[in-house]
Amino acid sequence: MERLPFYLFFICAGFLSGSIAYSYFLPKLLLHKNILLLSDDGNPGCANVFKYIGVPMGILCLLCDFFKGYLPIMWALHFLEERSLLFSFVLAAPTAGHMFSPFLHFHGGKAINVSFGCLTALLPAYGTVWWLVIPFVTLSTLLRLNPHSLRVVASFVILFFLSVFADKNAAISCGVFLISALVTVKHISVYLRNERSLAKLQFLNHTLWKRKKKM
Repeated sequence: MERLPFYLFFICAGFLSGSIAYSYFLPKLLLHKNILLLSDDGNPGCANVFKYIGVPMGILCLLCDFFKGYLPIMWALHFLEERSLLFSFVLAAPTAGHMFSPFLHFHGGKAINVSFGCLTALLPAYGTVWWLVIPFVTLSTLLRLNPHSLRVVASFVILFFLSVFADKNAAISCGVFLISALVTVKHISVYLRNERSLAKLQFLNHTLWKRKKKM
């Protein structure tokens, strides 16, 4: 328990890092464009920056979102024991900060890029990020699941179960559970609100399942 203040520090630092909404602040400061007003869904994420502002700014915001998850976790690994269950909260803190940013009145984005950053920081000791990359790429190409929100939910659920069996570290798996739960709840709400009629699963170009829109 004597190291509890260190874990609390890195939890707060990770949350603060994740809460910096680069996709909102950078376009506003550099281009005087408000992504919250330009986008249809009002989501301060880099996907909307790509769509409504352009590729260069989108790439910049994507990198910033990735590294605001990567850097605090990489830093924490130099000072903390990753097998402590307290580390699970450190691992999930940037994702939580991105989704509940105090700079945006505790609203935020969908936290995909920042989550990739958090998990990538665990390399090479833990290959956790691959348990997200593999299902996400598979469900985006060979076995295509639409809409995007449903694909994200499936990928993060698979991530958690693969982490339990492959990582052999309860703290890492608990952190992955917290990240997966946050991202899943966010994307399920998007799916239920806007995208249920778009749900379908394809193998290459062959539709296997489609949810029909109610009349």
